[in-house]
Amino acid sequence: MNKININQNVDITILNTNKFKDILISVRFLNNFTKESALNRLVLSLMLQDRTNKYNTKDKFVKQLDLMYGAIGSVKASNNGLAHALSFNTKVINDKFTTTKLLESQFELLNEMIFNPLKDGDLLSKETFSEAIINLKSMISRRNDRPSSFAFDKVLNLLGKDYALSDSALPSFDEVEKITLQGVTNEYNNALQTNKVDIIIIGDVDNDLIKQYTKKHLSFDSREISIESEYAIKPFDLVEESITKKIDQSVLALAFTTNISIGSDDYFKLRVANAIFGQLPTSLLFQQVREKNSLCYSIYSNILPYEASMVVTTGIEKGNVEKAKELILIQFESMKSGNFSDEDFETSKLMLIDSINQSNDDVISLLNFNYQNIILNNQRNFDSCISTILATTKDDVIEIFKQINHVVTFTLLQEDNT
Repeated sequence: MNKININQNVDITILNTNKFKDILISVRFLNNFTKESALNRLVLSLMLQDRTNKYNTKDKFVKQLDLMYGAIGSVKASNNGLAHALSFNTKVINDKFTTTKLLESQFELLNEMIFNPLKDGDLLSKETFSEAIINLKSMISRRNDRPSSFAFDKVLNLLGKDYALSDSALPSFDEVEKITLQGVTNEYNNALQTNKVDIIIIGDVDNDLIKQYTKKHLSFDSREISIESEYAIKPFDLVEESITKKIDQSVLALAFTTNISIGSDDYFKLRVANAIFGQLPTSLLFQQVREKNSLCYSIYSNILPYEASMVVTTGIEKGNVEKAKELILIQFESMKSGNFSDEDFETSKLMLIDSINQSNDDVISLLNFNYQNIILNNQRNFDSCISTILATTKDDVIEIFKQINHVVTFTLLQEDNT
């Protein structure tokens, strides 16, 4: 990996590899998270992803991508704990496999996407803003209609009360109505002028050429900004809440604080522990709750890496909720007492290592892993992660689970037929 500082808080990171036929370039604007800023940036991601001043219709934008041998262009907004990223991404086939020099065209496309959006005077386009608001409302409706997504958002609100996590889900319809074109335009200008900028390139590229094209097409002045991302939600007294809704199946969700966030030296020990507990088909939760007792359709334990937390979710029949909750907590206690087999322990480690190796061969996983390192100012690589996993002992796993606390139980229940 080659890191090149262009200006203060403006960096290029180049991952030179011949694994992929494409060149991926991601330009990421990182800011400190606030609810208002995150909502405006979410709208921005919907407004800027398929039109620019030069390619002012979706058809023209798609046609340009087609002319670049089926290139991909996208804009994403993502929460990273206490930080928020707005990302402009392109993926274009490497020049080596064509008769056309596409690399500079890729930089030109990014320049157009970032610096030349559709505008109405000093504001961004009213038309694309209105369309983005409609699309955002549709996204909210679809998410609210999915029981698992609705329940997950609710448990995050309960778990992350008084923390950034509670504001990280999609907004309510009332919150959407308060978003203004002026606010979104201000957020766009703020991102370009004040956010930390990381230009990440993955592929078989000439570093000098990358520096040349960056200076020509993606020039950013120095900026003063300090970013924090990870934090630990502190344990609190158990909160239990239940909502009844017209849905096809009930959902049970349990949230836990772990005291281990993504930057911790113990993070991959936590990953091992979570794999044994509820991440893999060999896990205690899957085997005991789903396979042996047939209480649920699915069950999964998910780590919230930036918040030092963990959430177990399961889709379930209403009549099985209490029994399933009891069994989940039994498996939780089993982890704390080391009541899991050596075979489960070793299998989970091997499957987790296999998952990491697969990530090393996937360009998006590679991008996200390295961006995590950038945010955290961390020097991890896949080999060091695997070494930590291999060195993890059963005693490590037991100690990890002894500091985990159950803090939230949320149930989304089917309405009784009348």
